[in-house]
Amino acid sequence: MFCLNGPARLCDIPRSSGRWSIFQRLLMALLLLGFTASGRSQTVNATLRGTVMDATGGVVAKAQISLYEPVTGQKVRDTTSTDNGDFELSELKPGTYELRCNASGFKQFVAQNIILDSGQVRRVNPSLALGATTEEVTVSAGAAVISTESSTLAGLFTAKQHDDSPQVTIYPSTYSMLTTLSGVQGGTGSPIANGQTQQQQSQTFDGIANDLQGNQSNNANFFEQVSASLFNAPAESAVPVQINMVTKRGSNTFHGSASYRIYDSVFNARGYFDTQKIPYLQHEWNLEGGGYIWRDRTFFYGQWFAQKIPLGYQTRASVPTAAWRSGVFSSPIIDPQTGLPFPNNTIPASRISPVAKAFQDNYLPAPNIGPATSAVNNYAFQFPFNSDLYRGDWPLARIDHQLTKNNSFFVRWLMRQTPYVLNNGLPILVWTRNRRHQQWAAGDTHLFTPQMINEFRFGYSTDYMVDGQSNAGQTPPDGAQVLATTGLQGSNPGNSIGQGFPSISITGLTALTNVAGGTKANNHMTTFVDTFTWQKGRHVLKFGGSAVRFSNFYGFVNDYGTFTFDGSISKSGTATTESAYADFLLGLPRQSQRTNPLGAREQTLNEYGLFAQDSFKISPKLNIDYGLRWDIYGTPTAADHLMYNFDPTTGNVIVDPSGISKVSPFYPNTIRVQSGSVRALVDKTNVAPRIGVAYQLTSHSVVRGGYGLYISRLGSSGTFNNFLPINPQLGSTGPFSISEVYNNSPNGSAFSFPNPYPSNTGHGSGSQPKHRWLPAPNRTRPHPPVQRDL
Repeated sequence: MFCLNGPARLCDIPRSSGRWSIFQRLLMALLLLGFTASGRSQTVNATLRGTVMDATGGVVAKAQISLYEPVTGQKVRDTTSTDNGDFELSELKPGTYELRCNASGFKQFVAQNIILDSGQVRRVNPSLALGATTEEVTVSAGAAVISTESSTLAGLFTAKQHDDSPQVTIYPSTYSMLTTLSGVQGGTGSPIANGQTQQQQSQTFDGIANDLQGNQSNNANFFEQVSASLFNAPAESAVPVQINMVTKRGSNTFHGSASYRIYDSVFNARGYFDTQKIPYLQHEWNLEGGGYIWRDRTFFYGQWFAQKIPLGYQTRASVPTAAWRSGVFSSPIIDPQTGLPFPNNTIPASRISPVAKAFQDNYLPAPNIGPATSAVNNYAFQFPFNSDLYRGDWPLARIDHQLTKNNSFFVRWLMRQTPYVLNNGLPILVWTRNRRHQQWAAGDTHLFTPQMINEFRFGYSTDYMVDGQSNAGQTPPDGAQVLATTGLQGSNPGNSIGQGFPSISITGLTALTNVAGGTKANNHMTTFVDTFTWQKGRHVLKFGGSAVRFSNFYGFVNDYGTFTFDGSISKSGTATTESAYADFLLGLPRQSQRTNPLGAREQTLNEYGLFAQDSFKISPKLNIDYGLRWDIYGTPTAADHLMYNFDPTTGNVIVDPSGISKVSPFYPNTIRVQSGSVRALVDKTNVAPRIGVAYQLTSHSVVRGGYGLYISRLGSSGTFNNFLPINPQLGSTGPFSISEVYNNSPNGSAFSFPNPYPSNTGHGSGSQPKHRWLPAPNRTRPHPPVQRDL
């Protein structure tokens, strides 16, 4: 592992007796002290420890230890060895260091190229030879093959390993490289680590967790190291799997790089159903540079990563045949007014709904491939944009500054900005999305003494997503304009404007529908973390505190009505695609639905946690880590009071007293609504013990074991508006925004185009929904529609 000059041995330490009275007192302190990183925070810094010995293996007390970082020219830390010859240097940024050790009567010991990785606890034992202090014994430490000091099992990859990997991915995340670590599977999305899914994982960016949509900013090109604690995470972490990402930083030398990559489909095969090979190009640019502003004191680093995917793809749709568009069919079509088939299986032009004809003429293209009688994949078109993002920008900037010899800080900003132009089945049904995720992080490290260190971190992130803005010269259809063009009435009770389309589903054909526009997310997350590390003899205590505030935004989402044509009204025998399209031409939906969406809303909640832990070197080969943590997962609240829950005993819906007047008049009268407290109870018993043991068999082998209890939130619904901490019982609709659903009569006499909503809407009836009760802090609630058969 090491290249040695002289008799130095870096992996041996002397035996010393355990002090169990200290152990007992520390265990009691762990029960009484501490408050921690929020539910999901864990240090990304490294620890260097060792024991100073002479050539005979005896310990050397009061030796002077100095740690330097050559690339920044800084003396990072000074300390002295204890009476047992031990020393520990905590909260070290990942990097390459040089350690110098001096003691009277001994040559100076120098260990160069000590590579410390994120979250690593590493041992380097200076071995002092007799001689003058002006002489040196120099060793090259390099990287540790394995860690023998911690019960936590972890792995990592570096920036160089990422750069050397042959990846082709539209999202340059850390996930693909994480699968190179032992026990990690997956790679295209959130990985599974030792059987633990995303709910039991946390991602930290420079020590700040962001497990919401902002985790899509984990661009692997930004990070000097990405490490993962995969087994026996200490009390510092709420979850079993902690993924730590450390951004690159500047140094005393100016350095930079520029790269360009192109991915081309020239050797790709043609798709089985494609009439021609679809060309694909993906361009990637990466510019980065760093250096110093004030030598040995202030450093900068900046990076811009960009993608462009300029080509589109060929796709197919199923549209009505030319004959159907004229009302001519090959099988009998029943006239719902007479109950008899239309003569010659033809709907007279006078019976075709003007609304349906306007939809057909303006938005349904005629077939252009295949047999004239086929309505399956009979329309091909080239969509001019990629099936996902067509362009992406990921900028990053970081500043590091040494305030004093005992105080340093950093500030970092990164962003992901990705616009989309997407296809929803037909050329007219283009829709757009703009996503912008920003993350700020700042940290301050203060040394009160070499044995007492405080680390403060602040994080602020925003996750913004809006649908319907013009992108790359493309403007999506405005649903309100579509209604005006076609003459469809009653489908916009909320007076929506912007991206959207009345959703028209015709069995067997490509649906006329589009993604509703509006602000889908404008979320904010503020994090404060403070941890304190104290070395006391053979014990290293760690405790601290944090608070996290989440703000979740629900924008106004357009709704222009939903209609189903299944062929059941004009069928002769079994309903077919022909009869479904005949129902459409007659303007007779089997079902119609509309909703008056709620306006913009915001929900907030707070989370806190407590932990204290001790790392105790019992013997030269045995290390024990033990601790406790306590998590408080808050429950959300909304300023507009549109919150609800239910009583599991009576089944009654409980509504916030200030919001009960806003319950929709269409809410089913079979469900009793009453005012009361709606917020879920906070579970205050989330106490989780941890213990882990590492026993060093040799300098190259270690046995680990441990036990831990891990507590986390229940999962979310998976939508952009419901991120993990937000409980769906406060949801975006509930009894306040109700979908009115109407089922037509078998002969289509109840309602038809142009106004497919009966006038006697009143208080619709519906069956009482089934409720689901989950333990705090998570409960789910249904969103029942009003439904009437007519």
